[in-house]
Amino acid sequence: MLIVIGIIALLSALIFPALGRAREGARTKVCLSNMKQLSLGFQQYVQDNGRRYPGAGAYQNWGNGGHWVRGINDTPKGSTGKLAIMGSPYTATGKTANVEGGAIYSYMRNAQVYACPSNSDTKIKKLSYSMNCAVEFMSNVRITEPTDIILLIDEDKNNDGYFYAVEANTGTGDDANRSTDTLTALHNGGGNLLFADGHVKFYRRDAFPLASNDDPTYGPQSIINKW
Repeated sequence: MLIVIGIIALLSALIFPALGRAREGARTKVCLSNMKQLSLGFQQYVQDNGRRYPGAGAYQNWGNGGHWVRGINDTPKGSTGKLAIMGSPYTATGKTANVEGGAIYSYMRNAQVYACPSNSDTKIKKLSYSMNCAVEFMSNVRITEPTDIILLIDEDKNNDGYFYAVEANTGTGDDANRSTDTLTALHNGGGNLLFADGHVKFYRRDAFPLASNDDPTYGPQSIINKW
């Protein structure tokens, strides 16, 4: 009997992780589909608005300025409406994003596509993805290499709808190369990225370029340098 129990325990230890990875693989595909649908919303918005992208929701200061999602911002920097505390331990605040009031919602009318099924924070936050602030209000004709430019990132739990990927400071070591926003690792160690040309691709977090402003997928300065 003990031998049988031991065998069952061994098999369980082998099978359960595999089942977990398979389930997460399915969620990854749902997340990818969400981002593809959001991409269509962006494309239609750009066509209807002089080929310009909507705003990214600068520092959670959404307001009525044509940002891709909206939130609560009755102070200059929107502090009362922050979706996440931008500092350790990067926790959610319990606030909810108003995705229905955003610039691209009318093209899809489906709030579920804004939420990754793997991110537990979205039960309240209703938002998993963040827009690259480098392209906000930008004409799409100014992006010469759209296959390399991130539009949306499947962000870590500290997401706020606004992706600002630049070096955090000019220090040394890890501090010099730390991005202010981070790709999720919930999908078996990585997450999805939507690029300006409309394609979505999975990246492992450790393969995502966070440490160089010279990388075209990185942040504002790299895109500016390409114009």
